[in-house]
Amino acid sequence: MNNLCILASTAVLLGLTAGCNEKPVEPVIQLMPVQGKMQCNLLLNLEGERNIFALTVPETIGNRERMLLNFPETDLQWEGPDPDGIVTTSWTKDSVISYTLKFIPYSDYVDAKMTITNLSGDHWEDVWSFNCLNPVKAPVFKDLEMERTYMSTREGPKLLSETERTIGHRPGIGIYYSEKMELDEYWPFISSFNATSPERTNGDYLVTLSESGEAYMAAMSPNTLYLFNNLDFTCIHAAPTFGDIPAGESGTLTCRFYLAEGNLDDFIKRLGKDHKKM
Repeated sequence: MNNLCILASTAVLLGLTAGCNEKPVEPVIQLMPVQGKMQCNLLLNLEGERNIFALTVPETIGNRERMLLNFPETDLQWEGPDPDGIVTTSWTKDSVISYTLKFIPYSDYVDAKMTITNLSGDHWEDVWSFNCLNPVKAPVFKDLEMERTYMSTREGPKLLSETERTIGHRPGIGIYYSEKMELDEYWPFISSFNATSPERTNGDYLVTLSESGEAYMAAMSPNTLYLFNNLDFTCIHAAPTFGDIPAGESGTLTCRFYLAEGNLDDFIKRLGKDHKKM
C-alpha cells in the first residue's frame, strides 16, 4: 500500500458548473492513485461497507482509423492531492500524442477532466477514449449475470441481460454503439473484439445497481461513442468521443463516475439534471 495516497475531506459548498468547481458538503471519495499505472483507486463507504473501486481513464485512446495509445504499456506518475483533494497526471508519447488527466472527488461521484493534444502531422477523425470503472473490492456491485446493469434505450433503461449480444472470442465482453453515431462500418479497435451488439443505446451511461438495489455505480460521458461491459472483471465503460482533433490542436471533455446511494429511478432523475450542467 506504499503507493496509495489517501485524501483529506473538504466541506465547502459551491454550485455545479461546467468547469466542475463544486466543493462537496460531505466527506469526499478518497482517491488512491497507483504510481506507475494508469489507475486510481476510489475508497468510500456504501451500504455500511468499505468499498474500493478502480478507475482507469483511459485504458486506450484511439480514433476512427486506429489505436493511438495503450496506457497499460506506460509508466505514469501522479501528482497531488492538492488542498481540494485533486490528483493529476500527464504523459507524452514521442511526437504523437500528449494527454493530461485531472480527477476531482466529491461526496458520491468523481469527475475526470481529460485533454488530448495531437502532436502528429495528421488530422484525427472522431478521437475517443476508453474509460473503465471496476468494483475491484466492492463485491455487492459485481454483476456477473447482467441482471442489475442497465443502458439507455428509446423504451427506457434496459438490462444488458435482455439485449442481443454478439459472442466473440471473449464471451464476457459486450459493446453497444450510440445511435447518435452515423457509422458505415465498425471501427478497427472496436471490431477487433467481435462483440458489437446489433442493438444501440440512445444514452451516455452504463449503471450497475448493488445487490440490494439501493446503491449504484455508473460511468457517464457527455458524448458517448460506445458502451462496453466486461464480465471478466464486472467493469463498465462509457467511451466518449472528442470529435476531430486537427494536427497541433487539443480536445477536452469531462466524464463522471457515480458511486452513490439510491435506486435506478434516483439515478435516472439525477442524471437528467446533471447532464444538462456538464
